[in-house]
Amino acid sequence: MTYKNIVFDIGGVLLDFSEPWLLDTFLGELTPAQRKQLEDWLFGGGRWRQRDLGQLTDAQIVQLAQRDLPEPMPTLLQRMLNGHFPAMRPLPTADLIPQLQAQDYRLYLLTNTPLAIHENTDCVPHFAHFDGMFASCDVGLLKPDEAFYRAFLQHFNLQAAECLFIDDLPENCAGANRVGIETFCFDTRDLAGLRAKLGL
Repeated sequence: MTYKNIVFDIGGVLLDFSEPWLLDTFLGELTPAQRKQLEDWLFGGGRWRQRDLGQLTDAQIVQLAQRDLPEPMPTLLQRMLNGHFPAMRPLPTADLIPQLQAQDYRLYLLTNTPLAIHENTDCVPHFAHFDGMFASCDVGLLKPDEAFYRAFLQHFNLQAAECLFIDDLPENCAGANRVGIETFCFDTRDLAGLRAKLGL
């Protein structure tokens, strides 16, 4: 079936993002031991996951860090949470959005992202061209949970077979495949492959 809807992840697809980049960019003043302590606290402790689920706001995470961690970790963490969206640079995939809109595709964002996204939509390339965004923080579900994809389809009244989902993580693509959504697992080195998939 011909695609009618092109669905994009944000981090790693439209904006350049990885956890190592995040830590290198904002936590460079920490010693290796301090960085590991903060990394374990934030990621290993599940707080980043709770952030993406909408269970913790950035302000709440900073409050917890001030309780649990010595300075300068809470201060640098706050800087990271406040600054990482504006610091993420657009990837070349962003240039495809106007082309796809001109071909009358409906465009959507499907993303694991915190509540802070709603204050930073201007950082998402061509955000105004999208017909809708479905964010994990708003529904309390995360990729690759099949329920997340089903909720997305139901929310926008879409047929799975009419969607192509572009994500940079194989496990997220696999989750979408399980509910009947075709996927393209994007590698930033393979823009040509994505263009060919989209017929551009």
